[in-house]
Formats: sequence, structure tokens, C-alpha cells
Amino acid sequence: MKHLLSTLALKELEEGKAYYNLQKVTWGDEFEETIRNSIEEIFKVPYLYPVIAAPVYRKVISRFPYNVFIA
Repeated sequence: MKHLLSTLALKELEEGKAYYNLQKVTWGDEFEETIRNSIEEIFKVPYLYPVIAAPVYRKVISRFPYNVFIA
């Protein structure tokens, strides 16, 4: 399923991917995949994630120092 990301979120995703690709070639793709999978997970089972402020959910990404917020 496709989900709409804000311009700022897309920019941050692209910047994160570029940063991790500088660290190691495959990390950028892994970062993007991790973030996109996390977005899907939140939409599929939002009740598994804490509500920060209704209706904003948060998932902490353990592999990378990022949080995903979905409203």
C-alpha cells in the first residue's frame, strides 16, 4: 500500500539514505527499506505503537537512530 509522506519527511529520508551510503554502500538502501517497512507496520497494526499525541503514533528504529511518526 502507498502512503503519502510530507515533503520534509521525504527530504529527511533521502538525506538519511545519502548519509548511510557514505558510511557503507548498502546501508543507505537498508535504511530506506527499514523506514518504509516501519511505516507499513504502523499502518497495519497501529495499536502496537505508543500514541504520542492523538492521532500520532511513534516507532523507534533500533538499527538506526531514528523515530518514525505517523499521523
